[in-house]
This record gives sequence, structure tokens and C-alpha cells, in this order.
Amino acid sequence: MQLFLHSEQCQSFVKSNRLVSVVLLSILFCLTSFGLKAGEFSMDLLEKSSSLVDIFDLDKETNESCEFDVTFINQGTCDIHVYRWLPNGDVFLFSIEPGDQRKAEFEEGQSARFLKEKDNFPGPSEDETFNGCHDRIFEVDPHFCPNPNCNFD
Repeated sequence: MQLFLHSEQCQSFVKSNRLVSVVLLSILFCLTSFGLKAGEFSMDLLEKSSSLVDIFDLDKETNESCEFDVTFINQGTCDIHVYRWLPNGDVFLFSIEPGDQRKAEFEEGQSARFLKEKDNFPGPSEDETFNGCHDRIFEVDPHFCPNPNCNFD
């Protein structure tokens, strides 16, 4: 496929519309930067410009949510039950015994909910929202676990 730009047509067109002239100059710059002669268009342009599309897609992806690992360490004295807290319902991930740890993948802005009793949502719970696109360690020291230093005798 060939596209020919005739200089007379191009000059009169540029004179009539300055905005179009800027666009046209940009197109010519792009054509020459891809190693094509002015006025020539081929599939090579599409193949060479695909890398530009990839760069723009990559930039777009970095502005979207990201995934990262959260390692949960149970610093409490009782088992905790970890849920992914979602708008349309919590999803059970795992239970962690005191002193143990487990890892889960989260997305930017998602929350985890920690329950004392599995599936007892009205019961004691805590939650944490994760912001920032980096792996992290989160130590859970829930207030609902009994304090081993307290003696009620």
C-alpha cells in the first residue's frame, strides 16, 4: 500500500489550516523516524509502531491496580481466620494458628478481615486495607484474643 503526498496539494492544505499543518508535520516526523521515506506508507510502519503501542499499554497498565503478596503473621494468642473483604462478600483465605504465618496475593486498595471465629461475621473482627504496590509482612495482633498476662482469679 502506497500513500503519496503531492507537494502542491500539501502546501495549499497547510496554508488553509495551521492545526492540520501541525498534525501533518507530526505524521511526517513519525514516518521519517521509522526510517521511511516521506510519502511512503507500508506495513513496516505498523510493525515498527507496535512497540510504541506496547509502551503506551505498559504505561496504562502501571496506572491500573497491581498485585502483591502479603505475608500474615499471627502475633496473637488465638487462631485467626483471614478473609479477603470484597464489596459483594468476604472470601475465606485461610486460618493461622498463633505464631504461624501464611501468604496471600492482594490488589491495591483491597482489605483483609480477621475473625476470631470462622464464618462468624457479627463476632469480633479486625480489618486492614493495603495500599501501595509492594510485597509486605503484616503482623496481626488481634484485640479479640485473650491476653495471657491477665489473671482473672
